[in-house]
Amino acid sequence: MPGMSASEKSKLTDKVETAKSMKRLTVINFGTGSAELPRPAVDQLVTLFKSQDIQEEMSDPTLVFIVAGYADTSGDPAGNIRLSEARAQAVSNVMSTNAGVNNLIRTVGMGGTELLGNRRPDQNRAVEIWAVLP
Repeated sequence: MPGMSASEKSKLTDKVETAKSMKRLTVINFGTGSAELPRPAVDQLVTLFKSQDIQEEMSDPTLVFIVAGYADTSGDPAGNIRLSEARAQAVSNVMSTNAGVNNLIRTVGMGGTELLGNRRPDQNRAVEIWAVLP
């Protein structure tokens, strides 16, 4: 995980490995080179976090959201890290400001990757949101 110290990586890995549950909530796509959330994506996030199921999950104060930003593999690796971090932060901002999420949100910029698909680079211009119960 780029940009994280060895200690931070170790702590996050330990928490993930010992989590009671982890669930991917959604994937938000971005345009090439952009960290700006399109209005439909903002609306999608607000609707998701206002849903009864998610509201019930968020009532547990130990629930943590992991917001992982990605970029495709084109371009400068350092620039991809910054872009993936900016994407994750943009989603985190919408979650807390527009959707009223008060739980802990941890953003992680993963940089350029083929994690979400190597046949279509546009699939890697995205952010994943995970709900984690420690």
